Amino acid sequence: MEMKLPSAFTQNIRAAFGERGRERLSRLPDLVEEASARWGLANMRAVSNLSYNFVAYANRPERNDAQSKDGVILKIGVPNPELISEIQALKFFGGEGACRLLDCDEEKGFLLIERLQPGTMLAELEDDDKRTRIAMEAARVFSELK
Repeated sequence: MEMKLPSAFTQNIRAAFGERGRERLSRLPDLVEEASARWGLANMRAVSNLSYNFVAYANRPERNDAQSKDGVILKIGVPNPELISEIQALKFFGGEGACRLLDCDEEKGFLLIERLQPGTMLAELEDDDKRTRIAMEAARVFSELK
């Protein structure tokens, strides 16, 4: 499988992860194929703004639910403490206030995530009191993770 990756993405990976990043980039096509086969993914489309992880929209056509219709997100990163803490946080939230982690492989750096449809951005709300309450609640929840 040939992959055309944005140069900014490959530069970010090399700069952040050195030799591990170069190795990961060279294996990325095989890793994408492995994850696709594992989870029955089809119609994969990489997001346009890749930064430090490979992220793609996909569907699971064998399923007869939202994962087939609305799709899922495949995320493949270089295994590192930040990626592992992201996986742990998504497990902790369990879909409450964050996307659901459908499956993962920490060792390989694979995440299969529920695809959410964007809602209203906090900054777009006209009611300042409501914006403040939402922001304070989010801060409270995140502080409880520590």
